[in-house]
Amino acid sequence: MVRSLMKSTDMIVGIDFSGNPISGGDFAHFMSVIKSARESSLNVTVHAAEVAEPEDTIEIHSDTSKVLQFKPDRIGHLLFLKEYQYDKLFSYKDVDAIPVEIAPTSNYFALGLENSENHP
Repeated sequence: MVRSLMKSTDMIVGIDFSGNPISGGDFAHFMSVIKSARESSLNVTVHAAEVAEPEDTIEIHSDTSKVLQFKPDRIGHLLFLKEYQYDKLFSYKDVDAIPVEIAPTSNYFALGLENSENHP
């Protein structure tokens, strides 16, 4: 799919993956498409930790941990990082650093916040 889109236009420069991992949007399920995009020289942005994972989620089953291990070109949100995930993100050297996109308006509406003081 990615390669056929790229053949039809030179205007596609990247893909953006988002979804709610709590409701079945498992990052690993889409890995073949995301890897194909990267292999096709597309930039990859992944939204992660927009919602809190259950407290008992272990690292190997954590969607956010899978995203951090993949090391996308940019990450959106990261509101609900566990301490080991925070440490992983900030352990990358400058050359491997991953920019984080902050989207307070999106978060405000997606999380159903009543006011901006409740923003995580």
